Amino acid sequence: MKALRWHARRDVRYEEVADAPRPGPGNVRIRVAWAGICGTDVEEYVAGPLYIPVDTPHPLTGAMAPLVLGHEFSGIVESVGEGVTTLRVGDHVAADALIYCGKCAACRRQSYNLCEKLAALGQMADGGLAELVTGPASTFVKIANSVPLDCAALSEPLAVAVRAVRRGEIEPGMSVIITGAGPIGLLALQVARVFGAKVVVVVEPREDRRKLAVELGASAGYPSANGLDNFDVAIECTGVGAAQNGALAAVRPRGRLVLVGIPTAPSAWNSWEIVNGEKEVIGSLSHLVREDFEVAVDLLANNRVNVAPLISRRVPLSEGPEVFRRLAQGETHWIKILMNPGHES
Repeated sequence: MKALRWHARRDVRYEEVADAPRPGPGNVRIRVAWAGICGTDVEEYVAGPLYIPVDTPHPLTGAMAPLVLGHEFSGIVESVGEGVTTLRVGDHVAADALIYCGKCAACRRQSYNLCEKLAALGQMADGGLAELVTGPASTFVKIANSVPLDCAALSEPLAVAVRAVRRGEIEPGMSVIITGAGPIGLLALQVARVFGAKVVVVVEPREDRRKLAVELGASAGYPSANGLDNFDVAIECTGVGAAQNGALAAVRPRGRLVLVGIPTAPSAWNSWEIVNGEKEVIGSLSHLVREDFEVAVDLLANNRVNVAPLISRRVPLSEGPEVFRRLAQGETHWIKILMNPGHES
């Protein structure tokens, strides 16, 4: 089969590899329909290895580089292993992607996203930027056939946005500020509206993304957070220190700041704001299946969130190396790139 594999920093190759193995007990094999490129994938390309194991196999999956990228994808169940009862051949699915040990303290608390040995398809095991992928049945969630498979590929980032909004405890009537109008920010905006936020302001330097945010339900869009204040909740989606502090300053006393953007450098915090305003700073990582992913799938099935405008391009897998190169150079016109394995031009 054809796949897009990470070999080393700035070395992602489109190549022929062995088919994903037939599923053993508890596993399923998926024929991938659409797979997205996440900002985490780009970070692995530019600055990796960050999550990808290169020297020793991952303790849970036994995998190491070179690995097939891709943890945001949708597909159709091709075959199921012994003991799988949650999925059947022909089911449409979206990848939750998380693999966890089920035994550590975090797993015993049902906080699987904080597992001591946490792994994910596309990072510590072969992922969805390939024609086929095999993984635990628990890493896939059934979706309604009415949801287009290209839109279903955005289930995973939507689940990330759902978790961030839940971590912010957003309730009807609240005011929310979101910094960063990339995929997570634009999805968090819509989820905040679903949860009843009365005012949702988006901060984003790119004018075209601010315009899209307003079209998707933002009350307003601003190029910076300067002068904005008294919001109940801020959701910070960039991971950039200046944006984090801007979001913190925009939150009212006893308000909440949710950090969902992955930082690539240490941040210098204005702790005066935190202490004197009794403000809460909360981390939000990935998602949980029942609380977040199943909610995301339901939002898609019921047309309560519109992901289609976020899809900038749909391209064959063969264009992957060039797409990664352009994203690494700072391509700003694309929000979400989807690849279509098995339909090469």
